[in-house]
Amino acid sequence: NHPLDQFGDDQAEITKLTYEFFEGESSPVTELSDGRMVVVRINKVTPLSYTPFEEVKQTLRQSWIDDNRRIDNRNHVSDILKAASVEGQNLVQVAKTVQKDTLKARELKRNEDVKSPMTDATITQIFSATQGELILIDIENGLALATVTRVALPDIAKSNDAELKTLQDSASMDAENETSTLYFESKQQNYNVRVNESVISRMYGSTDAM
Repeated sequence: NHPLDQFGDDQAEITKLTYEFFEGESSPVTELSDGRMVVVRINKVTPLSYTPFEEVKQTLRQSWIDDNRRIDNRNHVSDILKAASVEGQNLVQVAKTVQKDTLKARELKRNEDVKSPMTDATITQIFSATQGELILIDIENGLALATVTRVALPDIAKSNDAELKTLQDSASMDAENETSTLYFESKQQNYNVRVNESVISRMYGSTDAM
C-alpha cells in the first residue's frame, strides 16, 4: 500500500504540501478532515527528468500552432466586438455582418448542468454580464459573442431551505472576506507596510492548507 492510503481524501492535501517547500524544510502543523495533525518534511527533491527534444518536437510544434491560433482567434473576435460597440450594433446585426449564425439559450440557471457548446466559464461570464450588453464569452473550442436579453430573478418565497442556506452562507463568507480585506488595506495605509504573502505562506502554510 502507498504510505498515504491511510489518509483517505486528505492524500491530495498532503501531496500539495510537499510541493510548497524546499529540500530540508518542514511544513506547518496541518489539521486533516478527521482531526489528525500532520507535518510534512522534505528530505530529498529529485529533479524532473526531461524527454529528449526529438521525441516531443512534433507535439510542441502542434501545441505552439494551437496556442497561436487561439490568440489570433481571440484578437479577431475582440476586433469584431470593438467595431460593433463603436457602431452600436446588436448581436443580430453583428452576425449578419460577419455571416455567422446565432444560437439562443433560454432560461439558463446558474446551478444547472452546462450544455454544449457552453462551459462553466461561459455561465459565469453570462451571469456577470449586464442585460443588453454585447460580451465576449469562452465556449468549447473557441469564442463567441453573446447578449443577455432578459434577466429573471428567482422567487425567494418558492426557494427551498437548502437553496436559501447556500445563499446565506455565500453572502456571509463574502462579507467576512470583504471586511478583512478593507481592514488590512486600512492598516497598510496607516502604517505604510507591505505584506509578504510568500514568506507568510512558507512559515505558516497557505490558506488552502489550513
